[in-house]
Amino acid sequence: MKYLVIICLSLAVVSQFVWGLKDSNIDYGDCDGKGPIVYEEMLRVPGGSYTEETRDICTPTEDNKIKCVEIKDLRNDLTNGAAHITAGGPGQKCVTIKFKSQYNRAMEFNITVWKSY
Repeated sequence: MKYLVIICLSLAVVSQFVWGLKDSNIDYGDCDGKGPIVYEEMLRVPGGSYTEETRDICTPTEDNKIKCVEIKDLRNDLTNGAAHITAGGPGQKCVTIKFKSQYNRAMEFNITVWKSY
């Protein structure tokens, strides 16, 4: 019985790890009715021993706020990496996005930021 519990817990941990790797496509904010695009970039970073990138993105005028941040994973072989917002975001003037590679491989993301009308 003890071994069965250990096996079940191990399978649960492995499945959570694999599930987290499946999809790095992330939408932050209200991305249904998108407004004008403020920023768009195809981020390509070669692999290395410790690959990490940060992007600071701001709207061009003071009265505009970010409505939606969309980050799409351009690799579908589960080797790309992870992206997350570390500061700002929807409803703010600026956003800081951090990208970290997985398995020290290259990264390819498409970043699109929309502002509110």
